[in-house]
Amino acid sequence: MIIEAILSVVYNVFSLLTAPINIPSLPDGVASVMSSFLEWIQVGLQIVATYTHESYLLTLFGLVVAVDVGVALYRFVMWVLKKIPMLGIS
Repeated sequence: MIIEAILSVVYNVFSLLTAPINIPSLPDGVASVMSSFLEWIQVGLQIVATYTHESYLLTLFGLVVAVDVGVALYRFVMWVLKKIPMLGIS
């Protein structure tokens, strides 16, 4: 009950703040292109799923994303540390 009230207040504040922004709807051509694109992706995933296990591919994809995020985080931390002159990291 309390959480619902807090979320409704947050929603009302957000809708009040975004009320002046008028975003037009997408044209019909864009919607049809997006629909066909998503259909192609779905068909491609079905083809891949017939030859491999989906859970295996999802695990590999998650691993690749985790490694990529780790490398990006390492680069960001090193960039921040290089900005501190007292550390002498070059």
